[in-house]
Amino acid sequence: MIIDQVFNNNVVLTSVNGKEAVLWGTGIGYKKKKGDPIDDSKIQKKFVLEDEKQSKELVSVFEMISREEIDLVLEIVDDAVEEMNLKISPSIYASLADHIHYVIERTKQNVTLKCPLDREIRYIYPQEYEVCLKYVEWMKNRFDIQMSDCEASSIVLHFLNAERDEQIFERTVLETKLIKDMVDIVRMDYGIEFEEKDFFFRRFILHLQYFAKRVVKEEVLEDEDQTLVEIVKANYAKAFSCAVKIGKYLEQSQHYKASPNELMYLAIHIQKITQIQP
Repeated sequence: MIIDQVFNNNVVLTSVNGKEAVLWGTGIGYKKKKGDPIDDSKIQKKFVLEDEKQSKELVSVFEMISREEIDLVLEIVDDAVEEMNLKISPSIYASLADHIHYVIERTKQNVTLKCPLDREIRYIYPQEYEVCLKYVEWMKNRFDIQMSDCEASSIVLHFLNAERDEQIFERTVLETKLIKDMVDIVRMDYGIEFEEKDFFFRRFILHLQYFAKRVVKEEVLEDEDQTLVEIVKANYAKAFSCAVKIGKYLEQSQHYKASPNELMYLAIHIQKITQIQP
């Protein structure tokens, strides 16, 4: 193999079986130029770019960002695959590199943007969030900058996007938004904030995850015992009323009509997390 392009001392571009590939290894590009042979013993990681669009995107981004940023992106992806047991598309390299470069640049300019789904990502994907918090610390330390922990949520979304096809990822984002909106309805209706590590709140979020999937797939739970629904409605009037508001929101935004059974289960969970006695 020969070098087609040197990105930095540790990263070069080459060709493998007619497809472009990025090679990463300590010193693999040191004092090298286009056309030089590659020392195979220095190759620590190789990823092949499957199509021309993917290749152009990666080369364009890698040409734009600093050598330190390139090294950081490669280390983050390598660590994330192991820590989160991911099977991801090579597209993650270009998208994450572009995102990290942008985050570092605007942080240096004291511009802070909040991830709109930060709260929900933290309790829907807690393990992924904790791993990505580590990458935020890496950015802080390597570039001597301060940034909000919410940047970890954006990185989580990038990995979810790279692991799933576009249609599935869009569904995941919609489900996450629905969960956020349903929690907000309860929060505003009761005028309280929730303890995210509370056992009953975690159970509520788990219930909402399954519920949101049913909403997106347009699956409705069949009604069972109407008597039980009436008992919950009478005993947990405030919680049931809040569940009805969630039902109206879903009907207006998703054209999904929640069954009395769905509303009953919502009311039971709402009663538990709010600890409001009838």
